[in-house]
Amino acid sequence: QELTVSAGGRTYDLERPFLVIATQNPIEQEGTYPLPEAQLDRFLFALTIGYPDEKDEERIAAETSGPEKKPPSVTYDCSDLVGLARHVPAPPHVVRFAVKLVRSTRPESDSAPGRVKENVRWGAGPRAAQHLLLAAKAQAVLDGRFAATRADVKRIFKPVCRHRLVLRFNAVAEGIQPDEVLDAVLETIPEE
Repeated sequence: QELTVSAGGRTYDLERPFLVIATQNPIEQEGTYPLPEAQLDRFLFALTIGYPDEKDEERIAAETSGPEKKPPSVTYDCSDLVGLARHVPAPPHVVRFAVKLVRSTRPESDSAPGRVKENVRWGAGPRAAQHLLLAAKAQAVLDGRFAATRADVKRIFKPVCRHRLVLRFNAVAEGIQPDEVLDAVLETIPEE
């Protein structure tokens, strides 16, 4: 958020846009600590990536164990996408839908489904709605469309919100995942 990073006592400015990719090892591994909610909230997406299927893993093994290939040429500048996305309209009904989805992740909300009320300690904050709309607009640009839709919002709802939920202890103990709770939100919030 500050557009800088610090390492070894020095601060470095980051160009806009910038991308941070972080991996999270299983919590059982030594030296792995969860980030505080305030830091997690600054990430646009949290993607869950499992192991590849056997055929994909064979392709990965074959392609990465041979001679190095020439890197692909740049076809699109990321800063162009961010600039374009901010100018893509999100009609009022799309903004309402995004905000309603985010608010429904909060257990104290009247629109929160039972699954949220039972399992969520803290839901997604206002930054989630901002990121949800920006990502929906970027999705529209990537799809060659001139406006964000509710379908765009639904498509990126889980990657934007899964790391913003703090589950109750009993939910974690029962192995409930944030995506299960977010699916309940998607099922109960009408698209109007």
